[in-house]
Amino acid sequence: MARSIVDDILAFIGRERLIAVHPTYGQGGWLDKVLEAAAEYLFVSSVGYMDWPSALDAYQGVHAIPLMTIHKSKGLEYHSVIFVGLDDGAWWSFANDQIEGTAGFFVAFTRAKQRVVFTYCAHRGARSKIATLYNLLEKAGVRTFSIN
Repeated sequence: MARSIVDDILAFIGRERLIAVHPTYGQGGWLDKVLEAAAEYLFVSSVGYMDWPSALDAYQGVHAIPLMTIHKSKGLEYHSVIFVGLDDGAWWSFANDQIEGTAGFFVAFTRAKQRVVFTYCAHRGARSKIATLYNLLEKAGVRTFSIN
């Protein structure tokens, strides 16, 4: 039934019109892959719900916590922002362009209205290449906690 709904939406919009607006969908069967994934996700989102509004809320992620890259966060605002893995591995490009990396860092954590949490795991990676960012946080008085 989920695939039928996705197919009905596509029929309403028009396959050719969708590809004209988003040419990437016309390459290598990409549109069919996206449609199949959308149908599967709609089905998974509907499991356990008895009404469409609840299923569509689950599909849209209304009560979900968004997980995104720094670049995807531009222009958005959240009560809290959590950086997962503030280490050299996650910030591998920082060494190549510290000015751009620092700007990206500020863009990301200024998405938070109230609170920012930075996480780091010593077993995952070092912090030597991004020490500049940690120095900025220390100078700003950011508290640190160690959890074992």
